[in-house]
Parts: sequence; structure tokens; C-alpha cells
Amino acid sequence: MKKKIAILAVYMSLAGLSANAKLLKPQETEEYIPPKPVLITEGFLFNGTDGTITRSEDKKTWVFIADEDITDGRAIIKAGDPLDLLPSSMLAKITGQADDDYTAGIKLWARITRYDDRNLLFCWYYIPMTDDSDKPETEPNDRQPDEQPQIENDDDEDSIIPKNVMAILKPKRVVNLAKLRKVVEAEGNAMLAERTGFIIEQDGQKILKIDSLGRNVDEMSFKLLGNEVLKWTELKIEKSPHPLRFRIAGIVTKYNGQYYILLQRATRAYNHGNFVR
Repeated sequence: MKKKIAILAVYMSLAGLSANAKLLKPQETEEYIPPKPVLITEGFLFNGTDGTITRSEDKKTWVFIADEDITDGRAIIKAGDPLDLLPSSMLAKITGQADDDYTAGIKLWARITRYDDRNLLFCWYYIPMTDDSDKPETEPNDRQPDEQPQIENDDDEDSIIPKNVMAILKPKRVVNLAKLRKVVEAEGNAMLAERTGFIIEQDGQKILKIDSLGRNVDEMSFKLLGNEVLKWTELKIEKSPHPLRFRIAGIVTKYNGQYYILLQRATRAYNHGNFVR
């Protein structure tokens, strides 16, 4: 009899636990964290993609809207979805003195970056496009019989993208900081390599401050453009109890009078006790 009572007590206890367990619903007590979006791979290229350039809804940035879906085989950017354009010398050429209502059809060459769970575009070349309906009808050939047709030079520059434009993809390596500004002014972009500096934040903007270490060069700083290298560098800084110096390489560009850099590499630089942190 005692055995039956003990079994009954255990059963009632388990039943009570089960009833209480049903009252605990994780989805009601735990904060729901939405999954991160699947993004296009860093470095994916737009090779003459047709679309429209215009201002974002808040008028703070320029965006590119592709006419067709863009995919790297893993993620997809739907046609009509705007992509923010990173500041660059080419963006300055595209927009020029355009106002906030400016919209234009273009064929764009650009590189995709990834930062803060979104894709961005760093452009290096474009071709303005017009609607076929806006073209005037073809006029008759009025050339006189004795006139010779103009013959264009048949060389490499007859291609859609000339050699000098394609060279923008591989900017000149610059080791002399004193000449960097001049190169950027002349070429549009320049490659800054094997330099050390600190990454700081000013007014919500990440800044790279070059460490001249005694060189006769004015202190230089660049606003950092969003990409995966910058994101990983920020994570290293957050985990460190003291400021970190980095040896960096990146593409320097200019937009609206400000110098920017798109990091290609950032590795920890150690001073071996020779310099004060």
C-alpha cells in the first residue's frame, strides 16, 4: 500500500512539473533576434550594369538602382532595390553639381563591399545612358561624293573602357606621403601601402590617422569607407584594452574636398617598445 502511495506521489509531482513547464514559453520570455541578411560577396564586380543613379529617400547619400536582378550565386539583389554608393572621385564626376532631384540612367562599373549587414558600392567608371525614345531620327547622309569618311584609330582605346580607365582598378602604389595628394588629384584614386596608423572615431565617423613617426610629412587622416576589412579591424579594436596601431594598405580617393580610404588590408603593428602607445 505504501508503495502505491509513493508511486502516486511521484506521478503527481511529475504531472505538476509538466503543467508548469507548459506555462513557460521561450518565445514569450526571450527576445527575438532576426536572422542576418544574406549578402553579396565582398569584392563582387558590376561590369557595365544598367541602372539608375539618384538620391536616397533621406537625401543623405547617392544610390544605384539596377534594372535587373544581381546575384553572385548565393545572394541576390532584386531589381529596383537601392544600393548606397560610397564616396569616391568617380562618384563626384557622376554627380557633379547635381541637385537633390537629380536622376540619370547609367551603365556602372563598381565593386561591392559589405559592412554592418548591408551591401555598398565603390564605383570606378560609368557611361551615361539615354532612352531610345529620346534619340532623334537618323538624318540622311549629306556627305559629298568626294569626301572621305573619317576613319577612327583601330587600337586598344576603341574598347568601351580605355586602358587608362581600367588602370583605376589597380591604382598606383604610393610610398611617398608628400606626393599622395597630388597623385589623387591627377589620377582620381591612389594606392596607399605599408603605412601605420590609428583608427579613431570623430562625430560618428571612423578616421584613419597616419603615423608619420618622425618623417617630414604633415599629419594625414582619411575617412574610412565601409567594407569587411574595416569591420574586422573594428572588432579587434573593441577587444583591446588599449589603442592599436595597424599597418594598412588601401585605395585613397577624394569626394567633395574630403579624402577617404577603402581598406584592402589592416594588420596589427607592434612598436617593440620603441614608441610610446
